[in-house]
Amino acid sequence: ALLTASGYAAHIVCLTVEDPDNYDSPNFLRGFAERELRPLGHRVTIIAGEKILPTRFDGFRAAMKDADLLIVFVRRATPPREDIEAIRAHLAAGKPLVGIRTANHGFVPPAKAPPLAAGLASWPEFVPDVLGCQNTGYETKGMPYKVSVHPQAPANSPLLAGVNAAAIRGHQSMYKVLPLAPDAKPLLLGTAEGNP
Repeated sequence: ALLTASGYAAHIVCLTVEDPDNYDSPNFLRGFAERELRPLGHRVTIIAGEKILPTRFDGFRAAMKDADLLIVFVRRATPPREDIEAIRAHLAAGKPLVGIRTANHGFVPPAKAPPLAAGLASWPEFVPDVLGCQNTGYETKGMPYKVSVHPQAPANSPLLAGVNAAAIRGHQSMYKVLPLAPDAKPLLLGTAEGNP
């Protein structure tokens, strides 16, 4: 990362997929990069793969060579094994990863998918081993929800700086991600409106 007038500028790689069932993630990440990341001096590379299995992430391994942060917003991807190894190498180097929404089933093919072709990989352990949780289905199905700071969130967490949890509202299904790994620190909690 480079030091700029506004702080450290990082190379942020966003791994996403063009998929109608992935919450318009490529456009979300493009907008987030333009509004929030690039104005701070960060360099952002968005790699948008294709839904068609196997999922091709052209340019991903080259981008990862100097990535400071990886954001994963993919679902049910089965990329070449070398792409998975690039993520593992990033983590082994002590570099951070952020998983957004469908990352909780990011590298698990659909249950009825044919066997993987040679050279392709799934990574079901990504969720418990990297994200520190389990994908156990949906909490709500289209019910509005609100967000609050989790009661166990560390006080003064820099990850919550500038976050107004009460202003976050949603209407898409929330995912169940329990149990959490013992070393996971929850920050935010979604609660369906109308539920006790």
